[in-house]
Amino acid sequence: MEDSDKGKKFEVGVEKEILSAWHIFENTAEGIIMTDNRGRIVNSNPAIEKLFGYTSDFLLGKTIEILMPDEVSAKHKEHRDSYFAKPYSRPLLMGSNLRGKKADGSIIPLHISLSSFVENGETFAVAFISDRTELTRKEEQLVKNQNNLKQLTDELKVLNSQLEKRVQKRTQMLEETIAELNDAQIQLKISLEKERELGDMKSKFASLVSHEFRTPLATILSSLNLIERYSQDELNSNQQKHVFKIKKSVQSMVDIINDLLTITRIENRKLEYKPIPIGVKQFMDNVVADFQKFLKPGQSISLNCQATGDIVTDPNLLSQVVNNLLTNAIKFSDENTIINLGVQHESDVLNITVEDKGVGIPEEDLHNLFDSFYRASNVSSIEGTGLGLFIVKKCLELLGGEIKVSSVLNKGTTVKIKIKEHTINDEKNTGN
Repeated sequence: MEDSDKGKKFEVGVEKEILSAWHIFENTAEGIIMTDNRGRIVNSNPAIEKLFGYTSDFLLGKTIEILMPDEVSAKHKEHRDSYFAKPYSRPLLMGSNLRGKKADGSIIPLHISLSSFVENGETFAVAFISDRTELTRKEEQLVKNQNNLKQLTDELKVLNSQLEKRVQKRTQMLEETIAELNDAQIQLKISLEKERELGDMKSKFASLVSHEFRTPLATILSSLNLIERYSQDELNSNQQKHVFKIKKSVQSMVDIINDLLTITRIENRKLEYKPIPIGVKQFMDNVVADFQKFLKPGQSISLNCQATGDIVTDPNLLSQVVNNLLTNAIKFSDENTIINLGVQHESDVLNITVEDKGVGIPEEDLHNLFDSFYRASNVSSIEGTGLGLFIVKKCLELLGGEIKVSSVLNKGTTVKIKIKEHTINDEKNTGN
């Protein structure tokens, strides 16, 4: 091969590498920003524009302190000069208190890692930046859950002391359960720290919760039921109130755990569509029967099921949909109200309607209902995670269904869903 041919191939190879690097720089979801040794911005990618709200042209030539809170930017020059005096690669600092200031003045938590390179005798710094707002929100939710768990434990200890002589064996079982729960909490904290370092927090956290939390919580509920059964005539109204409050708190935590596990399966693409033939009428009768224990005093569910045959669909996903809709209807309706559940099977479409006479949804909140952790502005005083309708939406995507919500404030809400029937061999919805 002639030298000229080798040179051309070399140039083409270099051009491809440059184009590949530029493509990565322009299209990566992580923000990348470059500065010279005086802290002036010399380049940034589109992810930086999306993250901070500034255009790349505007940032060009500005010092990096423009992206920092005022109380940090004043002292940052010293850190910058120190870094350029002895550049080094700094890996991602998990949990560090790093913050940035957006163009609108809002402050956001960040993950930042640093690197440097030398070109034409001048040192440049490269910062890789990502938004940790969502992780911060989940960490706050975890702290809230832990606080609820501590409150639950304290109340349970008070109840144990009041009933010690009468239900000594049950008290011992509850104390052992509390010890297990505390051990699980410690293991959870250790596991979360390790998972943050490995960058795999979500999946391992879900596994730990599934194995270490639901069983102790189920034991607590079982123990409380035994206390009510064996001490029904001896518990005064105040003690019964505490027992009910603890059971409600435990059930709330179980619901939160189940929601988080479902969200994890959704995010990891492990929520699968597995259709089988099911009897619609029997399925709906079972759902209504299961919900009787969750109804408020005087509440009832009126089932009007006009579907008598079978339908081929995924019963687990369908159960998620109907259970979340009924849970919301019960939660946001007053006592002594009727919740209407209508079911029709027309051709290859299953139509389900859930109607309540509850608090309703403000019009301005309707378009955000299916976002994760979103709650309408008029239900802040009612317990909930804001995950129910998000899960419903994801399950319906796998089921090949659609949902419509209409509501009138203080008069009630109507939710209508349509689910297309598939064959058992249908590969359209597999969860992958």
